[in-house]
Amino acid sequence: MKKIYAKAIEQLVQKNSHTEAEVATLLLEHLRKSGRLKLLTGIQAELKILAKRKENTSSTHLEVARSAEREYALLEAQNVGMETKEVIITPSLISGFRARKGGFLIDHSGKRALVDMYRAVTNYQ
Repeated sequence: MKKIYAKAIEQLVQKNSHTEAEVATLLLEHLRKSGRLKLLTGIQAELKILAKRKENTSSTHLEVARSAEREYALLEAQNVGMETKEVIITPSLISGFRARKGGFLIDHSGKRALVDMYRAVTNYQ
C-alpha cells in the first residue's frame, strides 16, 4: 500500500498539478480520514527510495581497482555511452573496472572473472 501511495504522490508532483506542500496536506487529510496514518513513515521511506533510484538512473558510477586503470576504464565506459568524470577506486575489484548507469552494468573486474571461473569449475549456476 505504501508503494502505491508513494508512486501516486510522485506522479502528482511531476505533473505539476499540485505543489509538494499541497500533496502533503491532502495526503495527511486522506490518511487521517481513512485510519491509515500509520502508513506515513512507510510512504516517506518509499519516496526516499524512489528519489534515490531516480538519482542513480541519471548518473554513471565508475569503479576501478587501481588508479592506473582509470584512463582505460573512462575510455571503455565512454565507448558504450557511459560518460562520467568521477571514478571511485575500489580495491576489492582486484583488477579492471565496473561501470553502472541505471539498470545497465559493465563488469570487467578481476573479481567477476574469479566468480565466473568458480562457477564454471563447480558447475554452479
